Order: sequence, then structure tokens, then C-alpha cells
Amino acid sequence: MDDSHSLLQMVNLDIEIGNIQVCHNLNWTVNSNEVWGILGLNGVGKTTLFNTISGLHEASSGQVLIQNTALAQWPHKALAKELGYLFQSLSHEFPQTVDEFCTDALYPYINQWQNMSADQLQIISDSLSVTEMTDKRERLINSLSGGEKRRTEIAGLLVQNPRLWLLDEPVNHLDLRHQIHMMQVLIEAAQKRSGSIICIFHDPNLAKRFCTHILLLKGNGSYENGITEKILTAEKLSQLYQQTVIELHDNDKAAFIAD
Repeated sequence: MDDSHSLLQMVNLDIEIGNIQVCHNLNWTVNSNEVWGILGLNGVGKTTLFNTISGLHEASSGQVLIQNTALAQWPHKALAKELGYLFQSLSHEFPQTVDEFCTDALYPYINQWQNMSADQLQIISDSLSVTEMTDKRERLINSLSGGEKRRTEIAGLLVQNPRLWLLDEPVNHLDLRHQIHMMQVLIEAAQKRSGSIICIFHDPNLAKRFCTHILLLKGNGSYENGITEKILTAEKLSQLYQQTVIELHDNDKAAFIAD
């Protein structure tokens, strides 16, 4: 395999948390311009997998490579330019405005006490505009609704502008319109850097709509991955969720529902 465009590789990776084996001997490559969806039952270890990729959780064995370099060899600021993590939830207990949160996302690009450039200020404005948060930029984050907080977090990630985007339930708290719009915004931003996105989803229909590839975490360390058309089927989803799933068709569109 030609790994010249590889953004992420997991080589013979074993991940455990408590008595849960998230994956065993995971070999997985994410290349440029791919959108991956990760699906699995609650508690199977999807977020722990993200924490391992980002260095927040140590694998039992194996190796994580970012752009063919071992994760541990990356300086923190350099890694932050290449890898961004949208957490499942943030507490936002510290009193901070939307604008201040997005300014902090420039951390990889500015030195301490350095003034922001006009271009960087424009990046913040553009990120708030595309997430429809411009009119809330002076609001304290902890005064916002759940959906507004999520759009603020997405705006911060757009400011950071990594190449590898880890999105843990990215449409948390978002209404239907914003679910679609935010996913389109994130994918477009990643493509501008020839980057790739990995999303944890609970809704297989969102994964089907947006993802080029799928990773199924089946429990007990087993997994299956590949292109969406081969992996995301009613039969495989029924096995994954231990619940009968059927696929409905309407002209050229299809949707999965639980029976």
C-alpha cells in the first residue's frame, strides 16, 4: 500500500479500558480526502479510540502514526496544527465568551503575548459566520443553548483548521437543519487542506449520507472496516446493534430504521 497520503495509521493496535477490549490487532489507515464514520453500541469504546489517537489514552500495544510519524514524537504545537478533536461534550465552566473561545483555538499558530494578525482575526470572523454564531460572539458560552454551544465548539475547530478531524458525535444538540449544515461545513473545511474526518455517529443514516468509509466496533476487540457501500448494510447493522434493522428505499434514496 502507498502510504504517501496517509494521515493516520494504526498498526497492530490493542486498546483496553477497564475490562473492555476496544480493539484487538487493529490495522487501519485513513488517507487524505476520506470521511470515516465509527459506529458501535454504547460503551464499546468509540471515545476511548479517539482518546488513543489523540494521545489522551495509552494503547496496550501497537502503534499510532500521524502522517507516518509516531504520535509520541510529535511536539504538542505541531500536532495541534495537524490533529483537531471535537469532544463529545465540554463543561464550559470557565467564564469565557464565544469570541475568546475561538481566539484560544489559534494557540498552535501564535506565540505567547503575540498579537493576532488581520488574517487571523478574519479567520475567527469567518468561522463564526459559517456556524451562524456571529451575533453571539460576545455572549458567555455557559449562557448559550446546547446547540449554540456545539456550534461554538465547531467554530473553534474551524479556527484551528487541522488536517485530521476527530469528531465525537458532532451533531450533538443540533436541530435537523444545523446537523446537515455543520457536517457540510466541516467536510468542506477538511477538503481545503486535503484532510480527512473521522466521526463517531449513533445515527447510521448520517454516516451513510456523509461518510466514504465505515469502521464498526463490534465489542470484544473485533472490528470491521471498509467503504461505506460494503460495510453499512441492514444485515451488518442488525448484528452490530443486536436489533433488527431494515433499509427502506424511496426512488434513489434509502434510510435505515429499527424494526
